Amino acid sequence: QNEMTARAVYTLAHKHQKFGLTGVGYAATSGKLVMAGFAGGDSTVIDSTSKEFTALSALFYTACLCNNATVMTDIDSNLEEGHVGGAMSGQPTELALLVAAEKARVTDPRPQYHRLQEVPFSSDRKRMEVRARPVSGVQCCEAFNIAMGGKRRNSGDGSMYFVKGMPENILKESVAYTGPDGSREVLDDDGREMVLVNARKMASSGLRVLAMAYGPSLDQLTFAGIVGMEDPPRDGVAESVWKLRHGGVRVMMVTGDARETALAIARRCGIVGNELQQREPSRHYSADSVDDYESGLSDVELAGEDVAMSGEDLESIPPERLSRSIVDIKVFYRVAPRHKLSIVRALQAHGDIVAMTGDGVNDATALKGADIGIAMGKKGTDVAKEAADVVLADDDFRTITYAVAEGKGIFFNIRCFLAFQLSTSFAALTMASIATALGLPTPLNAMQILWINIIMDGPPAQ
Repeated sequence: QNEMTARAVYTLAHKHQKFGLTGVGYAATSGKLVMAGFAGGDSTVIDSTSKEFTALSALFYTACLCNNATVMTDIDSNLEEGHVGGAMSGQPTELALLVAAEKARVTDPRPQYHRLQEVPFSSDRKRMEVRARPVSGVQCCEAFNIAMGGKRRNSGDGSMYFVKGMPENILKESVAYTGPDGSREVLDDDGREMVLVNARKMASSGLRVLAMAYGPSLDQLTFAGIVGMEDPPRDGVAESVWKLRHGGVRVMMVTGDARETALAIARRCGIVGNELQQREPSRHYSADSVDDYESGLSDVELAGEDVAMSGEDLESIPPERLSRSIVDIKVFYRVAPRHKLSIVRALQAHGDIVAMTGDGVNDATALKGADIGIAMGKKGTDVAKEAADVVLADDDFRTITYAVAEGKGIFFNIRCFLAFQLSTSFAALTMASIATALGLPTPLNAMQILWINIIMDGPPAQ
C-alpha cells in the first residue's frame, strides 16, 4: 500500500521486554506506545514517567533527527481510527517513524537542531546519516548528553551523528548501546545476536526493520534500538496473483527488504507457498496488539528454501548463466537498482516477455529495459512515469490482472477469427482449383463469392 505503520520496538536497554505501537495510519492520536504484559497480561502504556521512557526516547529522538519527512496534524481534531490527518510529505518509512514518535509522546526535536550535514539513504549503502547540533547547545535528551561526555563537556561544536538503516550495518559500526538510564553500555557479540534474532522475528511477520544509532562520531556510535514497520498488501492482491499464476503468468517480487520480510510478504500475496496458502486471507496486525510478531521463522524459512535469491547472489552468477539460474526464483531481496535491470535482461534472454512495475527513480532503468514498463500514476515519480510504457491511474495491482485478462481475450478472438477465415477461404480455393484442374465449370460465380464473403466476414468480425 506504500503507507507504513510502526508496530514493534526493541531496545537492548530492556532486552526481555516487548514494546509495540497501537493504532492505524498516520493519525498519532489513535495510538500509544505500550509494553506487552507477562503471560498474556494487559499491556502497559509507556509515558514520560515510565522507567523505560529514557532509553526509548533516545530511539525516537534519533528517528526524528535522521528524517526528512513532515507531519502536521491538528491535535484538537477528533481523528477516527486509521484516518490520515493533516499535511504530510516525505517517504512512507520516515512518515511512519515521525508518527511513532508522536504516539510515544516524543516531541519532534528538529526545530531545536541545526543540520550541518546529510548523507541520504541509498540502496547500496542501506543507511542514512545526519550530523546536527543543538541551537541552544543543550541536547534534547539525557542519552545524547551522556554520549557527548556530559552536559558541560561537549566536544567540538556539540554536533552529533544520527544514523538509521539496515540492522546488520548499524550493529557492525556501533560500539555501545543505550542503557536503561541513558548511559552507554558496551555492545558485545551476544547483544548484537540478540538484536538480530528480534529483527528476524519482526521481519518474518512481514515487518520492515530499521535500526537507529547516534554518537559524537561515526566510529563511536551508540545503538538505540530497532523499529518494525508494517506495509500490508492492498486488498485483492493475493487473489490477483492467484489468477495470474493460473493464467500462465509468472509473478516475481524484487525488493530491498530483508529475506524474512520479503518471504513473509510474498507468502501473504500468494507469490510463494502452496495452493491452500495462496487462497488464505492475508494476515495483518490488529490495531491494538503487540503480540503478533512473535511467530517463529520456520514457515518463512521453509517457504523460501529454493525460491529466494539476494542481490549479492545475483552478482556472483556469471551473466551467461544468470537466465538459467533464476528460472525457479520468485523472490529477490536486498537488491540494488542495477540488479533489477539484470533480472529483466536475464528473463528476456530466457525468452520471456517481461512486465516490470515500479514507482521510484531507482526503478526507471528497469522500467525502460522491460518489454512493458508499468509505473504508478498516483504515487509514482515523474522519472518512473516517463520511463514506463503504461501508467496505472489507480495504483491498483488488480488493474494489471484485468488488463492481462482483456489482452488474452483479444488474442484468442483474433486467433479463432483467423483460423475460421483461413479455413473457409481454403475450402473455396480448393473447390475452384479442383474444378479448373478437371476442366469443369467454375463452381461459384461472382455473386455467390460475394455472398459468402458477406456471411463469413461480417458476423464473425463483430
